[in-house]
Amino acid sequence: MDSLFDSELSVSGPNTTPVSPREKKKTAEANALKLLPKIIEAAMWGQPDTTEKIGHDIAHIIEATHPLVAQKIIKQFATRHRPTRVVHRPENLVDFCCPRHGLADVILPDAVNREFCAIVTEHQRANELAQFHLTPRHKVLLYGPPGNGKTLLAEALSMELDVPFLPVKYAGMIDSFLGSTGKNLQQIFDYAANAPSLLFMDEFDGVAVDRGESGVDWLPGGFPQHPWSHRDRSPHHRIHP
Repeated sequence: MDSLFDSELSVSGPNTTPVSPREKKKTAEANALKLLPKIIEAAMWGQPDTTEKIGHDIAHIIEATHPLVAQKIIKQFATRHRPTRVVHRPENLVDFCCPRHGLADVILPDAVNREFCAIVTEHQRANELAQFHLTPRHKVLLYGPPGNGKTLLAEALSMELDVPFLPVKYAGMIDSFLGSTGKNLQQIFDYAANAPSLLFMDEFDGVAVDRGESGVDWLPGGFPQHPWSHRDRSPHHRIHP
């Protein structure tokens, strides 16, 4: 099994200084700690294969200095236990992506750049806002003609907030059967509720148009649903561009 985090704990040779057992232990612990955020994220997002791979990497790193702990980790994964409450990704409805660029990589008008930097700052200082019973903004409406960079900007915001980027698959979400589109929306929001994330719904105007006098949102095909209610119930740690 290839390691996600290959690390040599000691190198011995004629021109190298021997590494003490204490230094080996400190290095192993530091390397294992670096992988903890990754294994926690994989577990929260229902990615059992990735979780197991990182777990074996941690066991490999510490097996020389903490053999009993390494054996316990390997034994736990050998049982193939899987959590029952994690909502697994509906692959036909939403992607799971690691953002590749930040706001510095996107050319923006000054006003837009200031606004998005302010949103990032709000989330970074969420604890301070909470003292005044305030929460960071977590719903953002991006508008403009096709190809003007809405998806690029949403991905950049995801990078700045250090959360996964979840672009919705529009073709899979819209369904001609009565009630199916609403159920698809529910699956998407249930999955996004696993952990902090940025959920990006492109072409949202095709999913929910203006509310009529009855207050009902009408989906394509003339089927009444309430897609806005999913957004209204969303926790503050989830972003919706």
